[in-house]
Parts: sequence; structure tokens; C-alpha cells
Amino acid sequence: MNLTLREFGLRPEDSDNRDETTYEYLLREVGSTTEESLLELHRYLFPGDPGSGLVGIPSVPVPWKAGDFRLFISHTTAHKARASALSAILEPWGVDGFVAHVDIEPTAEWKDVIESALHSCDAMCALLTPDFPTSAWCDQECGVAIARSVVIVPVDLGKKPYGFVNDFQALPVPKGRQRIEVADDVFMALARNHRTRTSMPPRVVRRLEVREHSEAVPRLLGLLQDLPTDAWTDPMIDGLDRAINANMALSKANLADGTSARDAASELLQRVGPELLVQYGDDEIPF
Repeated sequence: MNLTLREFGLRPEDSDNRDETTYEYLLREVGSTTEESLLELHRYLFPGDPGSGLVGIPSVPVPWKAGDFRLFISHTTAHKARASALSAILEPWGVDGFVAHVDIEPTAEWKDVIESALHSCDAMCALLTPDFPTSAWCDQECGVAIARSVVIVPVDLGKKPYGFVNDFQALPVPKGRQRIEVADDVFMALARNHRTRTSMPPRVVRRLEVREHSEAVPRLLGLLQDLPTDAWTDPMIDGLDRAINANMALSKANLADGTSARDAASELLQRVGPELLVQYGDDEIPF
């Protein structure tokens, strides 16, 4: 691993931090190199990726929120309010929804910003309204996502998936469905998809931490209970601890077997959290 990094201009040193995962170590190392070196490394590691051969991608900064999951929300101009509402609900849960008509500064080259967002997003949510196929921009946005092999979550708002997007299962939106329910469907689709679920656990913890409503708690806890122990990071453990102490929904919710959600979360924390060292002091200290 280090030999490969050195071949592309990095100077890694073996980590002496035993609490640091391989992913965290690599993230720290590649964060110190240039964009050109990263692109070269990507082309070497993923020669079959269609995105590896792309040139001329604008390097315009995209206002992604650091540390959040990057979700490009494709929508027509007439439905920007829906896209903005979806983004606003997802944001406290750790998912940054990019909405072109809202997130781009008026003075910026909007086409370049959109293109940069498409080439840096982790996934796409396509709001399939009846007018979606008539927008050349929306079709092109989906085309870039497909070329990058990015997960697309189609939301059926009166239009079924079509073309290459038809390969992705659409989320139905029955009449009268609340915005927060649609946002929950999108979040859970990302959390369960085999290509994005490895990126979602920190966001699942965040949802519990921001006092999520009790109806969602059992499903969120189920996702966390299925994680292997080595997938837990210190920030996730700290977040779960804060959720247990602050989220009243954990006290109100029960799992399918009748177990209190708070008790289940506490048991999970004991399993994944660091072991407490018992310190023996002076025997004369009162018990």
C-alpha cells in the first residue's frame, strides 16, 4: 500500500496510531497530495472506471459541507422547492443535498459548478416529475452519474424511471406523503444500497443524535447493530453516546421484540465502545 502511494508522489510513513483504521490512515495520507496526483492514482487503481479517462472537468469549488455524504439532487426548475425541502431535511442527518438553483452563487459560472458537483457527488437523487424528460439538463445530469457508476435514487413524482435510470428501483410517493417521509425513504435507500451503505453509518448515528422521531429509531438501530465492530470510529461511538443521553425518542421507541430502544443502544455502545480500565487506588478510600 505504501509502495503504491510513493509511486504517485506521496511520502507515507507507517502509522503508529493503533486506534487509527486503515481507511483513516489512507485518508490522512492522500489528503496531503495534489489533485493531479490523486487523478493519476485513481486511473492506476481503477483503469476500467469511465471517469478515469475524463478530461477537461472544471475544477470549480462546490459548496459541499465537509464530512457529509454528497448527494446531487436532479430536478427541473419548476420543482426546485421540492428539491430544496428535501435537502433541508437531509442536512441535519449528515447528507448534503446539492440543489443547483439554490447552492450556486449568482456570479459563479453555474454550468461549471454543476459539472463539478456531478463529478464529486457520492450519489444522485432524481426527482422524476412529468416534465423531467423534457429537460435536457436533467437527462445529461443522469448521464454523467451513470457514466461515473454513481448510485441513483429515483423518486417517482408522476414519472416512472426510463432509459438507463430504469435500472434503479424507484421510490413511490403516494398522494399525501409528507416531505419528511420522502426524505426518510431516500436516506434509507442510500443506507441499504450495497454501493453506498459503507459511507452511511456516521450519518445513521447523526440521525439518532439529532433527536430523530421514534418511528425511525428501530430501523436506524438495526442498521447500526449489523455493523462489524471494526467499522465503528471514535466519532461514531461518541455520537451514539450523546444520542443515548439526549434523544428522548430512544426512551419512547421499542424494537420488534419489545426491547427498549435505549436499552438496545446502550448494549450496542458497550459492545463497540472502548473497554473501561478499572483503576485500583488506596484501600482506605470510602466505598
